[in-house]
Amino acid sequence: MGEPKSGATLHALCFDAKDGRLLWNTEIFKAAAGATSAMHQKNSLASPTPIVTADRLFVHFGHMGSAALDLAGKVVWKQTSIPYEPTHGNGGSPVLAGGLLIFSCDAAPDPILAAIDAVTGEIRWKTPRDTTARKKFSFSTPLVVGDQVISPGSGHGAVFVVSNNPPRQGSVFSVTGPLKVGSPAQGGGTGLLRITDANSTVEVFGDVFVAATGRIDGRGTLSVTGTLHNSGFIEPGLSPGVLTVEGNFEQDATGVIVAEVGGATPGTQHDKFIVTGTSVMGGKLILQFINGYAPKAGEHFDVLNTTGAATGAFAEVEVGGLEPGAAFQTAMSGGTLTATAMSDTTALQTVSIHAVGKKAFEKRRRSSALLISRKGTKASKVNPLTVTCAISGTAENGIDYTLLSGTVTIPAGKSAVALKLTPFDDSTPEVNETAEFRIIPGADYSNSLRSTAQVTIVNNSRPKR
Repeated sequence: MGEPKSGATLHALCFDAKDGRLLWNTEIFKAAAGATSAMHQKNSLASPTPIVTADRLFVHFGHMGSAALDLAGKVVWKQTSIPYEPTHGNGGSPVLAGGLLIFSCDAAPDPILAAIDAVTGEIRWKTPRDTTARKKFSFSTPLVVGDQVISPGSGHGAVFVVSNNPPRQGSVFSVTGPLKVGSPAQGGGTGLLRITDANSTVEVFGDVFVAATGRIDGRGTLSVTGTLHNSGFIEPGLSPGVLTVEGNFEQDATGVIVAEVGGATPGTQHDKFIVTGTSVMGGKLILQFINGYAPKAGEHFDVLNTTGAATGAFAEVEVGGLEPGAAFQTAMSGGTLTATAMSDTTALQTVSIHAVGKKAFEKRRRSSALLISRKGTKASKVNPLTVTCAISGTAENGIDYTLLSGTVTIPAGKSAVALKLTPFDDSTPEVNETAEFRIIPGADYSNSLRSTAQVTIVNNSRPKR
């Protein structure tokens, strides 16, 4: 590459592996004026790693373009029609998968993923990253795993099947079924499949079996070529949201669907479960009221919709988050299950959790605090309130930080209690880890919309590079 100040030229060079002799030097592109003006001083226009196959060399120069050469140094094709505005220059390399040259174009504005036909150099697809990150630029290289490509980015990780042309909008993760969630074969352990992005899709080429210990939750799409068999828990939303099953659905006597309800609007105020195929209902439906919402008599909300034929019925409809005596009628009409309040209801006190300080530091054992608070009438605060909290994350409770109990009591007459999270400085080189907390609804309280919190534990010792 020529000197940036005098106008860069971008080359592919071939050296003899035995003695280091230069065999050929082919100029690929001439950089446009000002192309290096935003380049970081530690970067260059030639940072990406080339790809060599039996008869081709693929080179990528970020926003300047990509090219294919034969192994004698002759240019086969060039592609310069995917311009973008990099920050600090390009840092990611391309990958070759399914006959495509795939790379990230993670510019500050409007980042995308792109694929070029490896034979012709034509653009096969460009798909935007659906990210709300404040700083959208990043420098990742995709990873090929089987017929899937994983491409992390700022605030958005894309996983898609190479054969999809173009890939689905958002993230796609593909599994050759059957998929078992919480299988008894795992020693009775719990299993969780969580879809956290409304634009994400999990594709299963086969059936899905949710055991009594398993749970599927979140918002997005679960695409099943067979049937989703639920003997465990289906929890749409993540407070609140819509979970869609593209395929058939069956729930047996032990299966449970949990819908959180914080208002009458589906997707934004209460959870909704959508099935595009046929549905066989059984087991239990739990209506968990949150955020202090208490419907009046006659108020109704649609919690389930099925496009195909719906048979069976829930053996039980359980109500949580409301004072005793709340009654609801459920009815299926036109593929939509509607729950209607039979009388005015009263909300239980609500509980929220908040991380005071999003980070805790191993260095000098600088702590973070978790504030668990309740909201309700004065009468409801007369008594102490014991709250259950699920603790998870990449950090291990009691090993990476001081042991925290899964229950905490807010004293009588008080509105909140604080938990101190203090990391252990173990001097082990490792990446930063997270501690995650989720309030579990109880018999005498409900969740607020702030029912989850996360603390990042910043490690004192960094892993060797």
